[in-house]
Amino acid sequence: MSTSRSQHLLGLIRALPPTPLRPAGSPQLSNALEGVANRITKVRGEEGVEGMICALERIQAGKAMAEFPLGNRTLRPRHDPMYYKRMMDGVHRAAQGQGRSWWKSFFQVRGEA
Repeated sequence: MSTSRSQHLLGLIRALPPTPLRPAGSPQLSNALEGVANRITKVRGEEGVEGMICALERIQAGKAMAEFPLGNRTLRPRHDPMYYKRMMDGVHRAAQGQGRSWWKSFFQVRGEA
């Protein structure tokens, strides 16, 4: 992967944020995508690289979120309106190394977070 398009692809892949739930030294999505990019370059050449560049640029630009916005009914389901908020709070706490208290897990307390 020595061409400028290939270097651009590697730059896009390395710009992806790390997964917060995995330790810093563990394999990330970017590691897998680099392997795929190396194989595609060997097999298909520049045409395969162009497809990956286009896909990664769409992901980083958030085009799917603009084309298909999520409504309030999706983000706050009737059966559990705080579901996604609790899930995001849990991800942020896990990234900081904090766990859920044992009694909330034992009694399956839902609440705010």
